[in-house]
Amino acid sequence: MSAHRPLLAMSLMLGFCLLAPLGDALAKTLSHTISLGQLLLVRFGMQAVLLLPLVVLGRRPWRLTAR
Repeated sequence: MSAHRPLLAMSLMLGFCLLAPLGDALAKTLSHTISLGQLLLVRFGMQAVLLLPLVVLGRRPWRLTAR
């Protein structure tokens, strides 16, 4: 079992609450000049790049195990 880390949880929630609206606003602004496919590729690609360090540092197994 992992220990509860409320400061980390609050930091992640605050970061999401700040970045999500900015990402939406940027997507709406760029949608006039960039195609939808390119916009989605960059948006989800950046999300994957930003989340990868959290996955690696979390040191949790990649596979789901049956209980």
